[in-house]
Amino acid sequence: MGENHKEDLLKCLRQWRDITARQGEALAGGDLEQFERLNRVALVLQSRFENSLPEAGKPRRDEAVRNLLEEIRANQALFIDAISRDIKEVAKAMGKLAQDRKSLGGYRRSSHAAPRFTSKRT
Repeated sequence: MGENHKEDLLKCLRQWRDITARQGEALAGGDLEQFERLNRVALVLQSRFENSLPEAGKPRRDEAVRNLLEEIRANQALFIDAISRDIKEVAKAMGKLAQDRKSLGGYRRSSHAAPRFTSKRT
């Protein structure tokens, strides 16, 4: 089971790496639904990898495992940066809209309201 288990672990890591690469492509293309679907698959693969670690012994010493984990980390870092940039853009747009909304409020006029006090001289 030792060597076969190692191959299963590497297969899981390769799938996870491919999914993270596709997540980056989906994010770059603006397809958030595809990104979300891929994220669910990546979470399942990550869970499978974490659950198989105790059975694998010390796979982190293996060069192939370490390289795959580094590629996964790099892919995830790229799309986390992309998401952060998009969040900043959305926050700026929302701030601008809120400011414009407040500005428009100053231009509104209510109908001519009756005077609050009447003069006794009139």
